[in-house]
Amino acid sequence: MYKKQVKENHLNSVIKNPIMDALYEYIDDFNLKFGDTKETFKKAKLSTSDRKEEIVKDFFASFFPVGYEFSRGEIFDYYNISNSIDCVIKTPEHPRLKTPMRPEIILAEGVYAAIEVKPDISTLTDRGEFYRALKQCKTVKKLKRSFTNSKLENMDKTKSYQKIPFIIFSKKSADIEKTLEFIISKIENKKLKSNELPDIIYSLDGWLIYHTTNIKTSLFQPTFIQEKIPEDNKNVFMLFKGNTNDLLCILLLILFKFPGHGYVLNEYIVNEYLLRLYNDGIINFSRSIWYEK
Repeated sequence: MYKKQVKENHLNSVIKNPIMDALYEYIDDFNLKFGDTKETFKKAKLSTSDRKEEIVKDFFASFFPVGYEFSRGEIFDYYNISNSIDCVIKTPEHPRLKTPMRPEIILAEGVYAAIEVKPDISTLTDRGEFYRALKQCKTVKKLKRSFTNSKLENMDKTKSYQKIPFIIFSKKSADIEKTLEFIISKIENKKLKSNELPDIIYSLDGWLIYHTTNIKTSLFQPTFIQEKIPEDNKNVFMLFKGNTNDLLCILLLILFKFPGHGYVLNEYIVNEYLLRLYNDGIINFSRSIWYEK
């Protein structure tokens, strides 16, 4: 059983901000490249898919510090391998590992986050692209980043920070609550576990689902405490609705807060701009919290 709490934030302000304006310009490009394909080129599926993945990669790359690199492919840990992922964000510590047979080998310890691009996740069935993306996530979440962090370990006894954060990025989607109910049905039917779910599901339709298995390391820990959600709750969802650009700010704020091995981007320049927008009430959204009772 899940409990829902709702809060509205509709502060309207007009402000000139380079980060916000950069987001607006990317949204124009998203709308173009995620738009309908001309009839002549509909059979050229590979180039169409590449175009969409490329703009998503360019978007994230433009907001990350120099030294982070972006790839596509399988991710390896010591024992396992994931499916091929559309966009893998690698930390500056990731080696330039390759062989004469393979141009690149991606190691879990050097992965900051993984992103799967699914233009249409509106079909909520076992054959739909959304469930395919969830299964992609499952192959990434089985990997383990074999490092320890004493500060994080004090807040995260299950060491969930060793799992790779995962994002589904989409253009077209179903209703946000129906999407969440589909996820919950998969948990209840034991097709997925809470620690196998995406950390973020983002739709250009105007919503975002954030999921955490550890409140103590979450960006929204103060909110969860204020709402009296138990700190040991291991299945909490925060649902955001709003303008596309505002929710991109939320997405980046969460992304920069992901816990990892010495590369939490809390004091990163872009993050500081985003936090000011958030704290000043410039980012407009409504939100609800769902958590397991």
